[in-house]
Amino acid sequence: MAKYQIAFPATGNYDFYVEYAALESRPTEFQMDMELLAGTCAATTGGWEAFQFMRQGSIGVAAGVHTLQLRRDGGAIPHIRAFKFVLV
Repeated sequence: MAKYQIAFPATGNYDFYVEYAALESRPTEFQMDMELLAGTCAATTGGWEAFQFMRQGSIGVAAGVHTLQLRRDGGAIPHIRAFKFVLV
């Protein structure tokens, strides 16, 4: 399990992207403030060095700092390099 503090500059709906690499499927659960955001990173990217940004879903949040948590029961998570939230 890992936790990150994310500061959102404005209230609104955001698309959620993860930049990751995975030779095999490693589905990972993401939560925002303890609420399920998405089960993500199930797709492979072609290798452990083949990083790609992939849209994983969307979320509505209020402006301010929120806690993003990721976890995977029973195995390793993909190689994650970055998260991106895009206001839509």
